Amino acid sequence: MITINNNIDITTRKINLSLIQCIEAKILKGFYMSFLFVDDDEDLLEIYKIEAELAFGKERCFFAVNGEEALEIFNKERPAIIITDGRMPKMTGIELCKKVKEISPSTYVALVTGHSGLKDESVLEDLFDRIFDKPIGFSKIFNELESVTKSLQMN
Repeated sequence: MITINNNIDITTRKINLSLIQCIEAKILKGFYMSFLFVDDDEDLLEIYKIEAELAFGKERCFFAVNGEEALEIFNKERPAIIITDGRMPKMTGIELCKKVKEISPSTYVALVTGHSGLKDESVLEDLFDRIFDKPIGFSKIFNELESVTKSLQMN
């Protein structure tokens, strides 16, 4: 068990090998897939970091604490998949998604929100590829990433 800031415990869990194998198959074919996780809750971001780096490798995972930082990383690294919080300082997840989609419409962007007012807006459903409600376990995001990875592999 890992404890972060004395208030969040993480238990080690099995990694979904089919997702890892799918990603590795794409890398072998010359397709490099990377991921960007964005959240101003640094404890939650640390959980994403532990889980994602274990699953995908450190070189494929990027992390940001706000939308501005995420946009800088996006412009430099061009991750294929972004998982972002909705409400953050400096730039919201909504603003981030709009800017990313202007640059790269095919980038997969998922919103993770704990604010019911955000998730009920129909415009968000058109903007984001997927919307998750908080609290959310990494395994649910993991299942979605597996599905997206398989979809990208078919194209």
